[in-house]
Amino acid sequence: MFADMEQGLRTGATALLLGMAWLMQAAVLPEHPAGLLLALLMLGTIAAGWLPPSRMRAIALLPASAAILALTLRRWSDSGYEWPQLIEHSLRIATLPLLAWLSLPGSRPPVLALRLALAGTFAGHGIYALGWPFPTPPQFLSMTARLLHLTPPAAQEFLFGIGLADLAAAMLLFTRRPRPALIYMVLWGSLTALARAAAHLHAHSTWEEVLYWSAETLIRVPHACAPLILLLAFTPQPRPAHASA
Repeated sequence: MFADMEQGLRTGATALLLGMAWLMQAAVLPEHPAGLLLALLMLGTIAAGWLPPSRMRAIALLPASAAILALTLRRWSDSGYEWPQLIEHSLRIATLPLLAWLSLPGSRPPVLALRLALAGTFAGHGIYALGWPFPTPPQFLSMTARLLHLTPPAAQEFLFGIGLADLAAAMLLFTRRPRPALIYMVLWGSLTALARAAAHLHAHSTWEEVLYWSAETLIRVPHACAPLILLLAFTPQPRPAHASA
């Protein structure tokens, strides 16, 4: 389990950092020295993440972890401190710290922490999809309507059903049989990551648009990696056949 979890977290962290690096430089802080510095920090952290597990690797992952946390809190404050947005970003906040934990000698796989982060992400998304107690974000509705060729009311109804499924999956994650919920999370996490690019890119998109929406997809790769890690962990392994005497 340890090797699978480390590989999965490294893959998710690499995608997250690549996406964040481009967004820092091109969208969040364009034409600002801080944007370039943060982008370089993210790219340098990718290299650190692929070093062998050690205390040094754990320490090297912390600055980018702190930067992602600070950027997430800044975005949360811009939203008016809507709490579903904060928990929706649980995996974004937790991916690098969990990889840092696995870098420490003698560390155990942080299964519970990964479950909590994954449940938070899907619960936050589900609450927004339901439209209560906060309204469904307009980009959710427009993206759903565009991809599925739905009217706005039909898109809202579809998202309401997805919201119920997201919340159910988040709760089932803590039962003794979480595999059905994890299969749903792998599929839906993959689709929602790809949906950004699919909804906004077309044959006449500029390179800037391609890079931006590719980055928006990359930062959501952990939404598929995390449930896949847990799905592998909770899948019974076949017993080796004993050689006949």
